[in-house]
Amino acid sequence: MQKEKRKTKEEVYRGEWLLEESKNRASPGNKGLVLKSPGRHHAISAYLSTVYHFNEKPLCLQYEVFFQNGIECGGGYIKLLSHSDDLQLSQFNDATPYSIMFGPDKCGSMYKVHFIFNHRNPLTGSYEEKHARQPKTDLSDYFTDHSPHLYTLSEY
Repeated sequence: MQKEKRKTKEEVYRGEWLLEESKNRASPGNKGLVLKSPGRHHAISAYLSTVYHFNEKPLCLQYEVFFQNGIECGGGYIKLLSHSDDLQLSQFNDATPYSIMFGPDKCGSMYKVHFIFNHRNPLTGSYEEKHARQPKTDLSDYFTDHSPHLYTLSEY
C-alpha cells in the first residue's frame, strides 16, 4: 500500500477561481467568484489600504455565499488577516495569522457558522482564539438548498 503524499501548507491553496454567472438564473448578468477545483483549498486575498483598528470604529462585513453544487467538506468563510510588516499574500496558508474568521463551514454532517476572534490577553500578552457559540438553528439548508445566503458580521 502506497502512502498518500501529505500536502504542505503552501500546496493546499492552489484552487482555481473564475468570475462567472451563477447557475441560479434569478439574477441574470450577476457574476461572482466561482471555485473551479473540487477538493482543493481556495484562497483569494488583498491588502487593505490602511490598518484597521477595531477599537476606533465599528466593523460591518457582509457577503453572499452560494454553494450552487452543494458541498461535502469545505467552507465559505472570510479571514481578516492580522497586520504584519512581512505579510506576503502569495504565501497564504493555514498558519497565516488572522484577527477574525467568519462564515459558513461544513464537513460531513457537521454544519457551522464560524466567528473566531484572536484576542490579545492583557495579562499574559499572548493571543487566544475566542469562538462564538454555534446557533441552535439547523444550518443544513444553507449548504444544501442551492440558494444564495447573505452573511453579516457587525462588531462594535
